[in-house]
Amino acid sequence: MNNKNQKYNSNAKSIYHDLEIKITYFENRYASDKKEVKEKAAKQNRKIAATVHLNETWGDLVAYLLNKDKWDVFSACNKDEYEKAKEKFDAVVFAEMVKGASRSHINVINHYAIALDIDDGATMEFVRTDLKDYEYLIYSSGGQGIKKGERFRVILPLKRPISADAYNDFSESLRKRFWYSDSSFSKSLQIQYLPTYNEKFKNNFVAFHNEGELFDLENIEYVPVKSQNVQSNVENIKYVPIKSQDSLFNVGFIKTEPDDGNIRRILDAIIEHNRGSMEYEDRRILANRLFDFGVDYVEMVKVLNAVGRPGARHTGSDMANMANASYGHAIGLRKNLPYGFEFNLLVQPSVTYTQENVYLQKYDTDITLKPNQYLSDVINQINFKDGLNLLIADVGTGKNHYFGKLKRTKLVVPLNSIVVQSGSSNNIQDDNITTWNQIKKMMKNPEECKNWDLVIDEAHGMIADYGYKPSTIRLLVDACSMFRRVILMSGTIRPEYFSGFSFETIHRIRKPSKAKKQIQTYICKSKDVSLLNDLRKTKNKVIVLINNKELGEVIGKLSGENYIVVNADRKNEPEVINLYSSGIMGKYDCIIGTNSIIEGLSLYDNHDEIDVFIWGDTDPDRIEQVSNRFRNIESIKNVKYYIDSKMCCDKVEDNVKVRVEKAEKLAEALTEYVNVLPTDIERKSYINQYSDESQQAAVYYKDGKFKVNYCTIDYGSQLVRQHNAFNDFGIFSARMIEYGYDVFYPVWRNELTAEKEQIEKDVKEAKQKNKKQRYADLMQLSYDFKDNTLRTDYSPEYDNIKDVVQSMIDSGLKEQDVGRVIGEIINKEDYIKKVWEDIKHIDTGKSSREFVCKEIQNSLLHVKDKDYLFSQDAMRIAKLVSAKVLEEFYQGDLDAMLENDNWSSDLQKVPNGSTNSFNIIDDPLGTFVVKEKRSSAIINRYVCLGRSDKIQSNGERKRAFEVVHYSLTGLEFDRRSEEQRLADAVDAKKKGKAK
Repeated sequence: MNNKNQKYNSNAKSIYHDLEIKITYFENRYASDKKEVKEKAAKQNRKIAATVHLNETWGDLVAYLLNKDKWDVFSACNKDEYEKAKEKFDAVVFAEMVKGASRSHINVINHYAIALDIDDGATMEFVRTDLKDYEYLIYSSGGQGIKKGERFRVILPLKRPISADAYNDFSESLRKRFWYSDSSFSKSLQIQYLPTYNEKFKNNFVAFHNEGELFDLENIEYVPVKSQNVQSNVENIKYVPIKSQDSLFNVGFIKTEPDDGNIRRILDAIIEHNRGSMEYEDRRILANRLFDFGVDYVEMVKVLNAVGRPGARHTGSDMANMANASYGHAIGLRKNLPYGFEFNLLVQPSVTYTQENVYLQKYDTDITLKPNQYLSDVINQINFKDGLNLLIADVGTGKNHYFGKLKRTKLVVPLNSIVVQSGSSNNIQDDNITTWNQIKKMMKNPEECKNWDLVIDEAHGMIADYGYKPSTIRLLVDACSMFRRVILMSGTIRPEYFSGFSFETIHRIRKPSKAKKQIQTYICKSKDVSLLNDLRKTKNKVIVLINNKELGEVIGKLSGENYIVVNADRKNEPEVINLYSSGIMGKYDCIIGTNSIIEGLSLYDNHDEIDVFIWGDTDPDRIEQVSNRFRNIESIKNVKYYIDSKMCCDKVEDNVKVRVEKAEKLAEALTEYVNVLPTDIERKSYINQYSDESQQAAVYYKDGKFKVNYCTIDYGSQLVRQHNAFNDFGIFSARMIEYGYDVFYPVWRNELTAEKEQIEKDVKEAKQKNKKQRYADLMQLSYDFKDNTLRTDYSPEYDNIKDVVQSMIDSGLKEQDVGRVIGEIINKEDYIKKVWEDIKHIDTGKSSREFVCKEIQNSLLHVKDKDYLFSQDAMRIAKLVSAKVLEEFYQGDLDAMLENDNWSSDLQKVPNGSTNSFNIIDDPLGTFVVKEKRSSAIINRYVCLGRSDKIQSNGERKRAFEVVHYSLTGLEFDRRSEEQRLADAVDAKKKGKAK
């Protein structure tokens, strides 16, 4: 600036004085306009910073922002003081936003100005020169004087408001034009602080208004936006990495086309829906989409002329000449079509280059079967070696049929329904086909196992099912080293999924589907309503996968279809048993089920076309498994995939090698630690009390040392694959293409009818009904234990909890406590786990539980026959026991401890000046703090505290926790060994007879 004394000009008068500028004002950066947030705050008597939606004129805005007397004032001498003051600064976005909604880019309606944020990127003089032809306002930022360089903001009013979509589309163009600004300005929603000056540097703050033309996006160079997430901008999907014939490629889209080829119908609909209404930016984007769609030049010109506003400077021919398919995608045409207009676009990849440094394991055998061929027809070409083998065989290859008839071979499967279909009695001593759990009987005789081959069917479950049946999976892993020859068998598995197995041979048996497979993704406002509407319309036989038992029931009833529900609760019903044994849908139009239908159900009805409806985020492997339930389909398998419209997360990288190395180091360190413990009792106590930590850290104790738990690592990789497929349409498409599907681009579904409320009401009632039935079943179980009249096949819940409680009794639970335990199980989901932890706990004088109990007892306050622990004491004890766990189990590696989901919820890392994370630290308390309100959560891992309350102490009311139990449950157990209890029982009988 030439005149340094001119600090502001409050008399400036713009020729655009009456230009409308819509603004959303935030009282501070924590402000929220979301209805739910404000209602929750009101209930808690909290105040939420205000959000105000304003209609201003440019002239009034200029006058206000130039008037320094209206600026807020703060005082700060350094960066820390400034950052603290900044929390209270007023902020705005120069955009109209949806009222009553969250502060998110998805709720921006239109942008009215561009706000540049310059932080030492250029001088104010340079920027004024660069923008000399434009209407703008400059004012100093709050950091002026404290941070180096000139810091200021520039407000450029737009010639016309632009939509959020158009602003997003121009974000890279704006970033290139205003390279000197912080790039955050080009985001679709970035708050800007209103003018505020620091009284410590008052003379450094200036404001200036320049008169000129309004900024027009039409006049800047267009730069295409970088690839984004499908759910925010599906047009930007430009490649899908796929594996073709098991070689990894990157692929590009060479062409898109409607599945019905009816281009004329689509163009007419675009014209009728947008006639005479589109501005330059929207027409340019439409031109790019039409070009990518393959519309010829003449037709494109007709459309672009028809949709342009009267008097538009650029003709349809001008716009068509600028069109570039690289900057648009045909899928975006849905935004230019009326609601409800349907057309599909196929993902069509073409190989562009092979990715470097990718080495895929070759198969020892790779055979493609003819339609009338089975595994038994080509088995002489396959050589299984002693040791571990992998067979990746497609559905319909006759795997079970072949292996189930072999001598000296045991075939184990995950579900009893598969066993029933084979005619087996599910006894591994007598039958060749049994469930996974039966293998335990054979493993009791290791020498006998060496004489047999073991075939594990549905081997993908050894990874995918580990989250809910880890003991069974670990049993299978142990069995793999005991038999002469082991074959893992699945159609949806890959050798790289197993980090801990080294396969002697890998075989691939392919059997291409006779029917064409295609999948359409629907991004729904209500996936319940969208699925229900489609279920009512279809004329095909349908399988519906809904992993929500109550919702499945409700959808079935509302559909009007003749349906059958299949889940774990229904497995013993005659209709379900008949469905599995016959393999015929017969009178049923629809099967609605949970994941229970994945294995064991094979449908042999002959149909030309069928539908598969998938509700909610589902892994591609699982989708393929559900689709494969139909075996005899001639023409088409239509898969419809219903997911929520949601913000997508970034892709997660899965470094298995690093995780294995970490587990190896920890296992080695823990083995050294446990081996120096003086007694077997202390070693057993240590192993038991740290079982949860061991599970999450991917280690376990066996044969006198800690080992790497590869099951945990592989399950973690499975979760990463799921996450990436759920959040990246490219990855999802790649995996579905690999299974032979035609993949269509997503369709947005906005159905949200009054029926949504009915569905929610019915589901709520169904849950209440099931809850009451569960209560009745478990109360009956309690009575039956008391009367010693236990029943068989009473109900799934009754049978399951009966087995659990009986195991507890065998492990020391006293019979007089059975009723109490069942009552607690009814009300608390985690009570079973707590009972087992109490049973396994061993007092040694050194365990974490004993440590916590001792510290509590030293800090107790007795009030009205109850024991209390003050909050400050709880915080102190939580820190101490956390430090004990850090040192004893994690060997001082705080980063490893915080990788445990439980501990990361409770602790926060603070700097300690050290970069070496794997050595035991001198002062563990100096490396972390317990998060606010998390002290009781830590202590409740060892004992039972009640909720915090205020109690009277020495004339003051202080917050404290009631100490309920000095264990998790307060139960006392019979600690005698099973042999001793049996001997005592025999002695008691003898004494009774003697009397």
